[in-house]
Amino acid sequence: PVPDSNINKVLPIPEIASPRIFTPPEASSVELDISSQLWVLENNSLPVIVIQLTIPGGSGSDPEGQWGRAAMVSEMLTESVGDYDALGFSDLLYQNAIDVSVSTGIYNTLIRFSFHKDQLDTILPLMSAMLFNPQFNEKDWDRVRTNQINSIQQDREDAPTIAAQYDGYFLYGAEHPI
Repeated sequence: PVPDSNINKVLPIPEIASPRIFTPPEASSVELDISSQLWVLENNSLPVIVIQLTIPGGSGSDPEGQWGRAAMVSEMLTESVGDYDALGFSDLLYQNAIDVSVSTGIYNTLIRFSFHKDQLDTILPLMSAMLFNPQFNEKDWDRVRTNQINSIQQDREDAPTIAAQYDGYFLYGAEHPI
């Protein structure tokens, strides 16, 4: 076999093109009757609509000794809502290719809906049911609570999760509420 003569050859440093200028999309804002604002960012290149609701109140609002209450309530928003039990609601989302996620931050709760633009008439009543008519039944609560406890127990074995739980302590100090 003949050795490759290019193995020890020094290659020239490639030229880097000038960075492209980024121009963020312009948002339009509308004041709603319910003392809220609607912000719209349009990108019509895909037939997808993403709606994100930001609701004040998060884990920082949990009452003393009831830590995790906001996260549990957030989790329950994707369970039995309106006329649907948890399985029926999940099936409806799956059949219509609707992605719903709820996450709780320190100061607010985010509810995100992603769906094909043809599903807008389906999603609006579901959003309303999640926000104004969640069932919070005991069967769902017990199942979600058990899942949360199991997740916490698993997190105790995961180093990055443990480190993330203490970042506020190290960034802000022991006396800060975060």
